[in-house]
Amino acid sequence: MGKNVRISPKAYFLGPVVIGSNCTIEDYAQVIGPTSIGEGTHIEKDVLVRESIVWEKAELMSNSRIEHSLIGEKVVIRKNERVKNTVVIQDNKFNKNFNVLSSDHQSGCLYNGGTDLF
Repeated sequence: MGKNVRISPKAYFLGPVVIGSNCTIEDYAQVIGPTSIGEGTHIEKDVLVRESIVWEKAELMSNSRIEHSLIGEKVVIRKNERVKNTVVIQDNKFNKNFNVLSSDHQSGCLYNGGTDLF
């Protein structure tokens, strides 16, 4: 665990889990390993992160679900979004859009938000 990590006593962990410095993990978040949480990431209330890699400075908003996925640096997963078997990286050209590549789909697509990826 990194330095300056704030974890709610109401959060749940099942290892192995690696947490970088300056992370915040709020009430009722569930982190199930193997999972790695990058520096400066904020995991809001009621978020599930399961068997995934979350890079630095990501924001996982309340009630989102991340399973078997890679979440890129500075990516924001919006409230109630579901991400499974997916790579989500921030597009350098369009600050609010994300490239989504999924093992469930034949090819990648440009994702512009919404409540569900699948």
